[in-house]
Amino acid sequence: MTLHFGKVTQIKLVGNVLYQRDPLSQRVSLRARLLEMKRRAHNLEVPFRAFLEFWYERERREFEIEGDPAWPALSPLYRAWKARHFPGKTILRRTDRLYESLTSPGGENIAMVTPRTIRFGTRVPYWGHHQRGSGVLPRRPPLVMRPAWLRELARSSMVYVLDRQGQ
Repeated sequence: MTLHFGKVTQIKLVGNVLYQRDPLSQRVSLRARLLEMKRRAHNLEVPFRAFLEFWYERERREFEIEGDPAWPALSPLYRAWKARHFPGKTILRRTDRLYESLTSPGGENIAMVTPRTIRFGTRVPYWGHHQRGSGVLPRRPPLVMRPAWLRELARSSMVYVLDRQGQ
């Protein structure tokens, strides 16, 4: 976004230009608002950090419902062994190492936020085997990014840039 102020305010957007004629008092107010929007657009740490909490909650739900679509059931032999050695533990939660790394900050969780980027995931080395499946291990993707979640990240970032809390 490029801004040019004068008797006619010119706002260059991707693929278009918006012109607006305003009295001087409105131009000053508009200029200040647009400059604040530009400042916010260059540092999205606030909505990115909020999105991490949103993502942790969604990941907890993925484990709770055991995937969507549902993760393949455990084999009968492994299910019986797991019930004896780890009673009450559900799919991908034998030790909760992977679960903890994807649902809360710290430990083996990856959560890196900069003014323009967000990275999240896990340092648990075996997560990829579950994500892709390998050999006899069926695919049970624990690391999920649904299109609706990306839309929420985009929406919350836009609300932040426009300074419209709660909309």
